[in-house]
Amino acid sequence: MPARVKPTPQPKRRAAPKHPPRLRWVVRGVGVALLIGGVAWLGVSGTAMRMVDAATNDLVRTSASLGYRVQVVTVEGRVETDAQEILRAVGVARGDAILGFNPDTARRTIEQIPWVSSATVSRRLPDTVHVMITERRPIALWQNSGKLTLIDRDGTDLGVPASGLDEFRDLPLVVGPDAPRHTQAMLDALKAVPDLAKRVSAMVRVGARRWDLRLDNGVDVKLPEEDVAAALKQVANAAANEKLLDRDVRTVDLRLPGKMVLQQNEAPAADKKDNAKKTPATVVRAGQRI
Repeated sequence: MPARVKPTPQPKRRAAPKHPPRLRWVVRGVGVALLIGGVAWLGVSGTAMRMVDAATNDLVRTSASLGYRVQVVTVEGRVETDAQEILRAVGVARGDAILGFNPDTARRTIEQIPWVSSATVSRRLPDTVHVMITERRPIALWQNSGKLTLIDRDGTDLGVPASGLDEFRDLPLVVGPDAPRHTQAMLDALKAVPDLAKRVSAMVRVGARRWDLRLDNGVDVKLPEEDVAAALKQVANAAANEKLLDRDVRTVDLRLPGKMVLQQNEAPAADKKDNAKKTPATVVRAGQRI
């Protein structure tokens, strides 16, 4: 009998994928788009926010029942700031749920206190709110419109009433509406002439342009608008080398570039009869001996 020949097996055909590769990406893309759209819809509808708020409130209530309640508020860095004012700004009461307390809101409120330059507020679980402040440093007493208060280097009014100024009487006095924002620059310029600086009893801002210095012996030094450092050095040198400020001088005027104009004190009433004319001012040029 002739041999039987087995039929050659046909190769199996692979099942076609349910979705071609490109179609798969399309399907995934549609799914992501639906997810994003759903989240956006929840946000727009307010449903998501209400769900988050409800969950947050549940968490706060649960934490409070477990003992996470405010018992202590600690403050670091306070010297001049009123403690009760800080506590009011923190806005939390003993027994409040500590997780319901918002440190950032408290920080912003504390930084509205005039004495406070910056603040950080944090929770220290389970029961403590910690406040750390950096206070402003007063640099001068500011007199304006008959009122006296303290200012810092930025010109910020520290809101200290007259009754609280006694401990700051040694600070320099500045006068004039726009004096605060120029005070630090003037004090920096005076650092270069320390012997003259310690004799300054008041700094008066004139015409929102320049300064007059009132010295401890009553002499007024009229400074120019520009090149204040050079003018201060000129007065300091004349005071040290030629005893300018020990003379019978009422005003030292440096408003004219390169010149120092000296105005003497008026003669006593008895002497005025012998002087028909007023003593003229003395003009001293830069570099000239007095």
